Amino acid sequence: MRERRSRMVKPYVRHVLVCTASGAGKEKGTPADPCRGRFCSDKGGEQVRERFWTELGRAGLDTAKVTAVGCLVQHQYGPIVIVYPDGIWYAGVTVDDVAEIVDTHLAGGLPVERLVYHRLSATENAIP
Repeated sequence: MRERRSRMVKPYVRHVLVCTASGAGKEKGTPADPCRGRFCSDKGGEQVRERFWTELGRAGLDTAKVTAVGCLVQHQYGPIVIVYPDGIWYAGVTVDDVAEIVDTHLAGGLPVERLVYHRLSATENAIP
């Protein structure tokens, strides 16, 4: 049996997941559900993801991977950004917040406390 090897171009220190989910909203002609709010795409999720790439380039930081993800079921708090392996969930992130997340968290290692929505500990969801 042949050994499987990772084909990643380079190892990343952090993986940034940005919710860009759509479903309700202008593009579908569907009204927002007042109980859950608009989807992250309606609140600028795609623009937030694009700004991460811009800010990572500005900071000369090539150790973070940014990925658009589907719905994280946190509509009223979006756009949601998650940084792994740190397990930090940010809520209500705007394009104006991205430089601070890049400089303080991705480059500096400290979460941006004013945006932290949830901290996922390694033991919190451990499989017994």
